[in-house]
Amino acid sequence: MLKFKKKIFTILASLCLIFALSSSSLSVQASANFDTPAQESIAEFVEENTAPLDNSRTPLDTIYFSISEDGEFHPQTGDSSTYAAVEDVIIGSYTFYDDGSKNGKHYYEVQMRASTIDKRDYFTFSSLSCKPENNSKYLSASKATYPSYLKKTSISDAKQYYYDGSGPSSPYVWVKSSYTINGTTDYSIPAKKLTKPIK
Repeated sequence: MLKFKKKIFTILASLCLIFALSSSSLSVQASANFDTPAQESIAEFVEENTAPLDNSRTPLDTIYFSISEDGEFHPQTGDSSTYAAVEDVIIGSYTFYDDGSKNGKHYYEVQMRASTIDKRDYFTFSSLSCKPENNSKYLSASKATYPSYLKKTSISDAKQYYYDGSGPSSPYVWVKSSYTINGTTDYSIPAKKLTKPIK
């Protein structure tokens, strides 16, 4: 009888040890699973949205640029609306806006403006893409086609997105665009970073 009790005690002790180890393992796994989705969901916080806002927009950053005949990007130090070099074809700008908060979401917007320098040239296509902070890839591009008969010498486009809650404390966004001139010549601007100034 004593041997039987010892066997029962040994079996119970073994089961308790196995249960304790299993619980510890499950706890570690639960922590890992809890952390992983939180990291992955960061990239999903930003979504496209074009809902109108009541708040006035606050400009955060602007980049002025020109594009030469050979497709080279040249940054400008100020408003490039009057800038014209012999070899340049396009002048333009990107502006990063804080659109304010609405219904628990914080909105931002990137606006692109571009003009041909020689008014005999005109746009037939443009594309604007942005990759906000916390996103692993670019949002879907905003694309526009302009019929040749319109002879569009100036264009603009914008992408708006939001973060749930307040969003990053010092937000930034990567922006890139492309253009077709006269239906025959394509120009692409490599990604540029716009940021909220640190005060």
